[in-house]
Amino acid sequence: MAGAVRKPWNAPPQSVRKKLPDSYFLLPSKDKFPYKEWKGKDKGKVNINALISALKLAKMHGYKNVAAKAQRLLNRYNKNKK
Repeated sequence: MAGAVRKPWNAPPQSVRKKLPDSYFLLPSKDKFPYKEWKGKDKGKVNINALISALKLAKMHGYKNVAAKAQRLLNRYNKNKK
């Protein structure tokens, strides 16, 4: 596990998403719901704020499986932070 960070989230632009590994997305088949840092010294680490954002967006747009995965990851990483 690469670890997690809690810092402001800036999602990667569409032009960069095709270059990122599938593991950076909760819905990799469509390059949607990125949740890992994609640049800088924390590249590859889970961003807690990105997971929170992905969870809200997935619920809002009816992606139940994505929302469930985001919630599981959020629970795992928040548990590790305590």
